[in-house]
Amino acid sequence: MQKINLHPIRRFLYFYIPLHMMLYYIILFGVSDSLGKTIITNILSFIGPVTSAFLLFFAIQRTSSKEKVFWKFLFIGILFSIVGEFFWYYNNITLLKEPPFPSISDVFYLLNYNIILWALVFTVSFYNRKTRTLITILDIFIIITVVLTICWELIYKPFYLSSHSSFPEIFMMISYPLTELLIFFGLIHITFLLNEHFLSKTTLKLLLYSFGIYFFVEVIFLYYTAIGFPLTQKITEPLWTLFMFTIGFSSLYTNHSTKIKENETRLQKLMRGNFLPLSSIGVLITVLVYSIKDFNILMIGAFICFILLFTRQLLTLKENKQLNQLLSIALDSLEQKNKQLKETVFQLEELNKIREHEAKTDFLTGLYNRRYIDELIVQLILKAETERSPFSLLIIDVDLFKSVNDRYGHDVGDEVLMKLAKIFKKSIRSSDIVGRFGGEEFVIVLPDSDLEDGKILAERIRHTIAQNKIECAGYHIPLTVSIGCTTWCKNDTFNELYKRVDGALYEAKRNRDTIIVR
Repeated sequence: MQKINLHPIRRFLYFYIPLHMMLYYIILFGVSDSLGKTIITNILSFIGPVTSAFLLFFAIQRTSSKEKVFWKFLFIGILFSIVGEFFWYYNNITLLKEPPFPSISDVFYLLNYNIILWALVFTVSFYNRKTRTLITILDIFIIITVVLTICWELIYKPFYLSSHSSFPEIFMMISYPLTELLIFFGLIHITFLLNEHFLSKTTLKLLLYSFGIYFFVEVIFLYYTAIGFPLTQKITEPLWTLFMFTIGFSSLYTNHSTKIKENETRLQKLMRGNFLPLSSIGVLITVLVYSIKDFNILMIGAFICFILLFTRQLLTLKENKQLNQLLSIALDSLEQKNKQLKETVFQLEELNKIREHEAKTDFLTGLYNRRYIDELIVQLILKAETERSPFSLLIIDVDLFKSVNDRYGHDVGDEVLMKLAKIFKKSIRSSDIVGRFGGEEFVIVLPDSDLEDGKILAERIRHTIAQNKIECAGYHIPLTVSIGCTTWCKNDTFNELYKRVDGALYEAKRNRDTIIVR
């Protein structure tokens, strides 16, 4: 997606939101109750979710597919809040009083929270396996059960039961903090415990702070409403608008890159185990021991926590089994890959040996080729210059070989060359090197040899070929060879050495079946 410069929008909201909140509180506390005040405060409250909806809509347009789904969830949730606000304002303006609690507006507000909760579940499940996602949700429910149980026993129960609140009122009182706590701990998990996610750190922290703070505001609101504190509504009402602003404002940091952690942190390791759910249950048991008089909500909460923990352990065992299976499959796959890799490496080594052999040998006779012989002679010249160890060089040409091809055919000619190569190899020492220059021309290099050694070998080869006919394809073919022979002399260069031996061969070929030494 194309990145958009969001800095001007963020800078505008940095200034506008504080001014909006300041104006909201001034009207609430500074203007006497009237229809005009009600309309203005309703408009100010309505601006928060509407602005957030616009910001989320544009976040959907500019983000990638995974992040787009998350912002769609939040956008739909904000639309539910706007509908709830509409019903609230309609009743507030037409009836000139607040609607009863709970009302249709509360239903839409709770729908907003539940949609946001599903957005977080989508984010967690996107990177976690199904079993790990269920374990995470159970951990959150255990902690939520402990918190709500203690809050009910120590805060809500003494006031709301004494005021004979109805079941819908009690249900709604619990539903608000419950869903906010679920969202809060879901954000904690995504922000600090996931190794990888598609939301920026700034976005997650803004949502985390806003839901954490608003949860405490909600608890304080419910508490002081229960005891009849007169200013509760005026103090907390603008904070809901600020909360709506923050949700939309968090979408302005979608272009910030997310750093992927490579190693688990200590907090992750604690969360992967049983530390958090067990410690929260321990807190509940401690409160239960000091508070128990008869069967009460604490015992119910403890029972629920134990059921959740038992379920969690079953899922953990299932996850461990899955992990062991995945590990076994991965090890088998790795072993197979290693085996294939070794086979591939061996094949490549063999292929390289073949290529290396082909690069320095003649394809017909199997002797070394001209390029290899040239490189060898260069090395021998360097060795001779430093160690004063001379070497001899023979170039052999088969006399009138063209007539062999013309009379018997090229197939027979090739076979003749191969048999000559075998004769040359049998005639030399193990330290000598024989090669084919091309056509009917061969070369023999004799390391650590003088001119006399080269002459003796040349004569032996000439005599062997002249006295023995080559048998090929039922033919007995008489052949002779001409040989030029030389040895390295002090300060000889590569070109000088070749020029001398080539001149000797040229002179020998004029007479045929001759050896010329230079």
